[in-house]
Amino acid sequence: MINVTDILSKEVLSLSDAAPIGIIANVYMSPDLSRIRGWTVVEEESDDEKLLPLPRIIGRTDVVTVMNISALKTPCGVKCPLGMRVYDSEGRALGILREVIADETGKTATLSIGEKDYAPSDVLRASRSGVILRSPAHGDLHVKRAPAKKSRRPRPAAQPASVVQDVAPETETLPQATPAISYGEYAFLLGRTVSKDIVADGRMIAKEGTQVDAEIIEKARKQGKLVELTVNSKKV
Repeated sequence: MINVTDILSKEVLSLSDAAPIGIIANVYMSPDLSRIRGWTVVEEESDDEKLLPLPRIIGRTDVVTVMNISALKTPCGVKCPLGMRVYDSEGRALGILREVIADETGKTATLSIGEKDYAPSDVLRASRSGVILRSPAHGDLHVKRAPAKKSRRPRPAAQPASVVQDVAPETETLPQATPAISYGEYAFLLGRTVSKDIVADGRMIAKEGTQVDAEIIEKARKQGKLVELTVNSKKV
């Protein structure tokens, strides 16, 4: 059986040239989490994310081995929402998705949520932000993807009456809102223990022995240290 969290942060090694290709950072799954499509690999040189299909893996003990870099493909599917909240269709919070267990073909056997295990057949829909399960009261409930919104052409602006102004009116410049930082795809790092100091430009991001939290993930993202944090953290 495959425990997803046991594979995360493993290095991917090319057998053809004995060179590292990247790091396993997550897993791509079907939208209902019933099957693993492959592993999310962050490439060493570019930080680009690629899909490593399960059939292309040769070994996965201390590192994951593939024949060469051509094993990596264009990503498809849903990133596994490890560490994200799970609700049922009645709106009850069930806990955090802690683990996904699948067989060697990638078929999901168990989803560990909070302190309980659930079958993939209980999943209504999943996204990188979380999971919705079918509650017992909604046993026949099924959902469909929302149709894509059609883009509307902007209406032409009304032509103002001809007015001559000597001085253009002053406009107040408002400060731009800082966009919220998303760490959903690296949520699996939450709760892991840092095994080596993570430093950027002389500043400490995470000290060895520290438990990874949302603040550390955000700091690592800002400094481009997420891959380093992935490699140098582990489950305890």
